Amino acid sequence: MPNISVKFLFKKRDLDEVSLSETTTVGELKNYLQTMKGVKVHKHRQGLKVAIPGKKDAKGKDLMVKLADESASLSSIINENDLSKKETLTVKVSDYGPQFSYRGVFVIEYAGPLFIMLLYAARLFDPSLGFVGTNPGKDEFVAALAVWCWVGHFVKRELETLFVHKFSRPTMPLMNLFRNSIYYWTFGAFVGYPLCHSGYTPPKEMNQVYIGLAIFLISEFFNLCVHLQFMTMRPKEGSKLRPMPTGFLFTFVSCPNYFWEVMGWIGFSIMTNIALSWIFTLCGFYQMAIWAKQKHKNYLKTYGKAYKATGRKALVPFLF
Repeated sequence: MPNISVKFLFKKRDLDEVSLSETTTVGELKNYLQTMKGVKVHKHRQGLKVAIPGKKDAKGKDLMVKLADESASLSSIINENDLSKKETLTVKVSDYGPQFSYRGVFVIEYAGPLFIMLLYAARLFDPSLGFVGTNPGKDEFVAALAVWCWVGHFVKRELETLFVHKFSRPTMPLMNLFRNSIYYWTFGAFVGYPLCHSGYTPPKEMNQVYIGLAIFLISEFFNLCVHLQFMTMRPKEGSKLRPMPTGFLFTFVSCPNYFWEVMGWIGFSIMTNIALSWIFTLCGFYQMAIWAKQKHKNYLKTYGKAYKATGRKALVPFLF
């Protein structure tokens, strides 16, 4: 089997060239770099990019293509990027820094809003404190209903994290743990406080409460259905392979899981009439719109005309 010369670039330093079989995979490259003098970065911290001579990026430098698929061989990388097997392949190595379990990040970030709401609710349901809203019976009923919806949502997320989701990567940067946790824990505190406060005032009309509740429950169900479908599509934990999604859930958008997530929080906000809940919903929508556009772009890149023919939008049906 012919060999390919590979030169690694790490921290702006050119390392010694090595000769590797063209069947060597990106995953094997990472294992090799763990032991290579001058690098020795754990494979989960490594980010690899290959230089594409003759093509420039926005800054006028050689274009660098990310090597995300660990099963891809050097030969396939060369063929896909129109490179020559006779020329030295330049691979840039980045150190992503300290990592944390991908699954662990989700477990911790979702645990915060769950337990914060339960702590607030302990006061709400304490008979000795009473509930002194303008209409105590109704106000307390709506508050309790919303608490159970909030708790149910994050229990669902925890169970999905543990038993449903298959992650393409085992770790993510450690800073994501703090960033994500601050986001969820803060909104858990800000939404839970007015909801469980003795002066909480729900919508005047119970029909609004029930409409919001219906939107929330339907959205939670369809969001779960999408996650279960994703589970069947990814062959195993750590795999980046996933066939083009099909079925009625994907009729209009590329990311129905995000769509139903947003719809669920819209329903919750309608039901509770809490301003901070609407802000939480808008912030979530903004972030998920960014993710959805990127995933939609990747689907188009991977499946080309076949995916474009579906007419799907990224997140919101018929809009974007």
